[in-house]
Amino acid sequence: MTTTADAVRRRPGWVVAGTLAGLLVVSGCSGSGEEPVETSTEGGPADPGQDTPRPDVDFDVEVTPGADAIAVSWTLTNTGDRPLLVVDRVPRASGAGVVYDPQATYVVGGADGLVEVASRLFDLPETDTMSFAQPPRAGASELAPGATVQRDLAVPLPLERLSPWGNDLGDGPIALPDPVTSVRFCLGVVAGQPEPSWGVGRANGTTTLEHGSGAVAAQHVLCSDPSPLG
Repeated sequence: MTTTADAVRRRPGWVVAGTLAGLLVVSGCSGSGEEPVETSTEGGPADPGQDTPRPDVDFDVEVTPGADAIAVSWTLTNTGDRPLLVVDRVPRASGAGVVYDPQATYVVGGADGLVEVASRLFDLPETDTMSFAQPPRAGASELAPGATVQRDLAVPLPLERLSPWGNDLGDGPIALPDPVTSVRFCLGVVAGQPEPSWGVGRANGTTTLEHGSGAVAAQHVLCSDPSPLG
């Protein structure tokens, strides 16, 4: 199997039951008295920006659409000599707060019926009708040189859109493509010494990074090939 920008090795996939949920930590405002806007599927981006070179990693991924869920099994090994931050935890509601769940993912639409199931940082959306009082966050795990992290995910069908920036950027609700024809998985890996511009924080023992921050520019996104759906 090959990836959008990186080669991977095929291997058998397996499923560990998981749940897909999330919390959209977004605040915004839009002008009053505006005409309603029809639902749009322009919620990408279809291809994540790549401002940094591929880090020294081995990335194996298998995406297997099933009848009730999409199984994603991935393994990442740090083959370099410096630690990395792997964006592998998506926030979801838990009681009155949130937890950063390694079984949760973002789900956003792309071009030509593609949907991206992702655990990565997203840049600020292009909008002049919304303001974000507090940037949303994702959780990250430190991966030491020579260490490996492995995850088995089950993304329920039908797919439901989940973006850290919400489903309406002030121009009307954003939906997934209809029909969805293919799906891919993308994982964010952040290299380099953490900087204040990354918005590094801690929540219940988990390192967190801000979407739309300097960490996005330090992130490299590893993606599988699209897998046909339907």
